[in-house]
Amino acid sequence: WAKTPSTFADDVRLELRSAAKSYIETYIDYVEQIAGGNPLAPLMTNENLMIVEGLLRYHGDLTPELRIQRIKAFFESEYFANVPNERIGSEFFALLRQRLRDGAYRGREENRKRFGGLFYDVRFISTYVPYCDAMVMDNLMYQWATDPRIDLQKRFGIKLFSRRNWGEFLVYLAELAAKQKPEIEEALKMIHPADARTPEWISRGASLLSKKDKQ
Repeated sequence: WAKTPSTFADDVRLELRSAAKSYIETYIDYVEQIAGGNPLAPLMTNENLMIVEGLLRYHGDLTPELRIQRIKAFFESEYFANVPNERIGSEFFALLRQRLRDGAYRGREENRKRFGGLFYDVRFISTYVPYCDAMVMDNLMYQWATDPRIDLQKRFGIKLFSRRNWGEFLVYLAELAAKQKPEIEEALKMIHPADARTPEWISRGASLLSKKDKQ
């Protein structure tokens, strides 16, 4: 990655092709295991396999071979390239490629700690960002998510928080609490019973909100 020259857009396309290839190869391997009589084959089921099997059900009058060809065509199309979780995930790994080329993340031991949960973080963020009002993430993921080449806040209208803007997060929570909407009240009851002490974030957020109003 660090030595191969390419643009961010090139890397996004490469990541998308890799994801599409993974879907097809997972399904082919599963079929081969079934055909070979592997008794453990049913245990190989995963999300990639289920997606391909689901697409195969929309067959019309097409033969299995033509259905597979149609699915391959979908994975190579702009429709697949713009599925939110596929697009966002590909952009995150494309950004990693770009930053490696720029000389970042050279320390092996530091990277083991820094990227220990990378795949889980990218998977979670790419899946839920399009459907959330706000999300809290670690500093690294916040830095990537707000990078101008990705900018999830602008694209999806989501508010992103991390330790970098913790004060803004506390203000956001205080604003939610102040609105007193029924759904927020019910959610708060689940995590903050009526007889529990007032959480620190409420008092701190209220204080920050008060300062904000005075300004």
